[in-house]
Amino acid sequence: GDAAILVGHNAHTNKRCTNAHEFYRHEQLVDSMESHYAAYLVACADQGLTFDKKRFYSLGGVPASDIFALLGREQSIAVDVSRAMAAKASAMQADGYAQLHPIECVLTLFRAAASASIPLAVASGGERADVLAS
Repeated sequence: GDAAILVGHNAHTNKRCTNAHEFYRHEQLVDSMESHYAAYLVACADQGLTFDKKRFYSLGGVPASDIFALLGREQSIAVDVSRAMAAKASAMQADGYAQLHPIECVLTLFRAAASASIPLAVASGGERADVLAS
């Protein structure tokens, strides 16, 4: 993937968050796995692929393009990876980002660190566009 340091996004002001205090204030540390899984299912259905949740979680951190190619090889289906990627992105834009929820235990850590002026960083294995959109 396009692993990126999470800069973050404030959905309220449409501005980027750049430090722990901003993340804490706008609670933008989210669990996106279920939303991504739902988007994968849309893209996989379009390609005739199956993708169960256990397999999805086992491939955490693998770039989406590689996952579509792998599933195609495993299921002997010629996958249009570009089309699958576009379908996944479209599904995330249509509904996925609206379904994101803060990770409370991480927010608690960030709140404590921000109040104590302890610098923190957040990283993600997600695609840069997805990370910034969430």
